[in-house]
Amino acid sequence: MTEPRLPRKHRAGLEQLRERTEACELPEGSWQRFEHRRDRRRSWTPLAVATAAVASVAVAVALWPARPRPPAGLVLASSSEGFEAGAEPPGTWTVRSGTAELTWHEGVVRVSVERGTSLSAAADSVVRVARGRARFEVQRSSAMTRVAVSHGHIEVLGTSFTVVQRTDGGDVRVERGRIGFFSRSGERREVVAGETLRWPLPAPEPAPPPPPEEATEPPRLRATGPRAPVEHANVETLMAEIRQLRLQKRYRELATRIEAALRRSLEPTMRESLSYELAELQGLRLGQPARACARLRRHGREFPSGSYAELAAELGAELDCEVNE
Repeated sequence: MTEPRLPRKHRAGLEQLRERTEACELPEGSWQRFEHRRDRRRSWTPLAVATAAVASVAVAVALWPARPRPPAGLVLASSSEGFEAGAEPPGTWTVRSGTAELTWHEGVVRVSVERGTSLSAAADSVVRVARGRARFEVQRSSAMTRVAVSHGHIEVLGTSFTVVQRTDGGDVRVERGRIGFFSRSGERREVVAGETLRWPLPAPEPAPPPPPEEATEPPRLRATGPRAPVEHANVETLMAEIRQLRLQKRYRELATRIEAALRRSLEPTMRESLSYELAELQGLRLGQPARACARLRRHGREFPSGSYAELAAELGAELDCEVNE
């Protein structure tokens, strides 16, 4: 067998050892111990190479940039070939290439995004469309879904709509159902299927001056019994409380407030939205199917061909009640 080639200084030492071996007797096992040490030193070389390779891979993995995740609450469900997302600017989730579909509120809401769309988490259960186009497909949800945009926010219950956000404003087009747009100044606009709303909203026209007051005789005071409880001064105050209760998920108090609101004089679109929401709260959140069915029957009589007719029928079938009795 051919002896492995050793460095020059080792070869010289080996020759001297052989000459001494021939001249005198060495203790038994000396030559074998030398060979063993030489082989053991040679066996460490591949182990050191393997260790260095593993360390290099670990460093590369540690330094490799992690793929950014969608904003809190959103889950990436599917994406197209070549899809890529980044985190520019910081705090946002931006689609660099391809398209993707995300889920929100445990699958109740599906969000479709495309190249150039940027999303961020504005607050608890609120997603902001910072730039680009995003389509929202919202199923039934008692917890009001909110989508923030540059000049306000959008509130929905069950609908499909597409948001386009630009640097100077944007628009929303409703495909199914109905949404409410709330500007930063507190102005509220209803948008129904087939309509498009653009923001910022035009400045409201100045109100005409009030007519001059006529002199009237001051009313006579008369004794009265205990006063009835004073209700909210206006509908806007009541609606603000309802929105707050939705966000806090205080469903029992929310149902009580909605019932109080329905006893007031409301515009038809707002009344229809709250009527359906109350039925959904009673049936799916509070465990009151009988009250929910009664509310759905009343809703069907009051809004036989309203925007929530299809959703009301689905909810009635889920609760096993006849909506059109």
